[in-house]
Amino acid sequence: MTSAAPPTAAVTELPPAGSRVFTGTRPTGPWHIGQMWAVLSNMVQLQESYDCYFCLVDYHALTTAWAHPERIQGNIREIALDWMAGGIDPLRSTLFVQSHVPEVIEFAGLLNMITPVAWLDRNPTYRETLEQNKAAEANAGLFTYPVLQTADICLYKGELVPIGKDQATHLHLAQDIAKTFLRIFKRPIFPVPGYLFAEVPLIPGLDNRKMSKSYGNAIDMRESAESTQEKVMRMFTDPQKQRKGDPGHPEHCPVFTFHGIVSPTETVSEVRGGCTSGALGCVDCKRLMGSNLVTHLAPMRERRATLAGHPKQVDELLGYGAEKARKVARETLREVREVMGLERGFYITDGGLALPPALQFNPQDPEFQGGYHQFFVQVAEGDRAQVRAYLLEQAESLQFKFHGFEEVQGGEVIILVSGNPRLAIPGVPLQPLGAGYELHVTVPLERVKRLHVDQLSQAIIDTNPKKIYATGVRPIAGGVVFRVFGKSLSPSDQRHLVQRLATLMEIPAEGLELVPNDAVNAGPRSVSVPVRVRGTITPGE
Repeated sequence: MTSAAPPTAAVTELPPAGSRVFTGTRPTGPWHIGQMWAVLSNMVQLQESYDCYFCLVDYHALTTAWAHPERIQGNIREIALDWMAGGIDPLRSTLFVQSHVPEVIEFAGLLNMITPVAWLDRNPTYRETLEQNKAAEANAGLFTYPVLQTADICLYKGELVPIGKDQATHLHLAQDIAKTFLRIFKRPIFPVPGYLFAEVPLIPGLDNRKMSKSYGNAIDMRESAESTQEKVMRMFTDPQKQRKGDPGHPEHCPVFTFHGIVSPTETVSEVRGGCTSGALGCVDCKRLMGSNLVTHLAPMRERRATLAGHPKQVDELLGYGAEKARKVARETLREVREVMGLERGFYITDGGLALPPALQFNPQDPEFQGGYHQFFVQVAEGDRAQVRAYLLEQAESLQFKFHGFEEVQGGEVIILVSGNPRLAIPGVPLQPLGAGYELHVTVPLERVKRLHVDQLSQAIIDTNPKKIYATGVRPIAGGVVFRVFGKSLSPSDQRHLVQRLATLMEIPAEGLELVPNDAVNAGPRSVSVPVRVRGTITPGE
């Protein structure tokens, strides 16, 4: 562990479609149009073909902004709005906040155990930060920044990280740490991440330096049309063109660079000719470009304003992303803890009660090799802690295990597994886990986003008071799928539910289809599970 492997070069070809891409940004403030054109556009393009995880890394922000935590939450909201307005689809990509998946902190702590201090001490970014700031303000979080960054990528099994060339050193460290882990523990839990130099054009700011918040020369994505036009009129122009009539040099003028992005091809040609000949003055050139820039940004800013008017929906979309990300994170961390000699079956409930490993459901346990039966308990919000504690007390004597906890409206559902098809817990109404449905909503995604899972659950409860609920949402071609399960619905109940939801979403009932889901539709039964063969896991027959 004393020396690092030679750096791995950036990949020159994109991986196959469907590969997992991870990228993150610190919530240091709203994004400007330079970031939109240079970075966000690339993210939007990647989500068309790849399984993208886009993360707002607020733990990283604390390494330098620890004295101003009040700014972080506001910046998270602003960047989330910028990303979604700029084309990131939270139902297609996994968009989430780093701290909403706390498993990353434990994973980073475990990676710290195998990371030599010398590697971190040689990190040029750390030394540059020390020079730019007072050394007394440096903290351990800043020193171990690359380890947390490695945890960000590997926790979600990231295969590719698009970066700027100034970030290559950090990715080399991430590769070294990942390779060290895999060499020591000899189990391919996650891939060694590759990286791709994203094509990042240099977008000039108002003063012709690189557009940057720190330079104060940026136009924000959220800027008003009036403010945008006012800033454009203050832009740097060709210093050799002092007045109208002087021949200009468009290639040295940031205003002309912007024309190339926002103006029609014919206009760009006319501006080039007019500037070069001196016929076009700088004031008129900027006024024309500013008008075209405002028009270019108008659709994005309209989407942003709509999203900003529904903050709860933005929070729910970020929560949905965190839920997806956390499922991957928990499985990765379970494997990591296992190979590092820590207890198997790691799980933490949202209420903070740690489940003993012996009570974790694991289909590989010998007691379940003959099959198992699943039940659920629906718990009201105020009764969570009491019911959980009671179930923990009863689990060992009644021989059942915990399979998971699902957030639902007004509380949660606790899923239990037992080898006994007639499991009974005194004072607890158990329901067999069965009669599952998928609600296929085949309408444009933007029409569906107004419906939240809680609204769906409430509509189901209003339709039929049986113990059923909805959870999760995933995209399909032309729409989305909601998972509905619990007790079965009669045909008339199904028709009533479809009609009610169509009214709720303001779409035709023909756009909804309730489809039985065979994966959870058989009620309590024996389930085919994986079995161990010569030390490896293979699917059961």
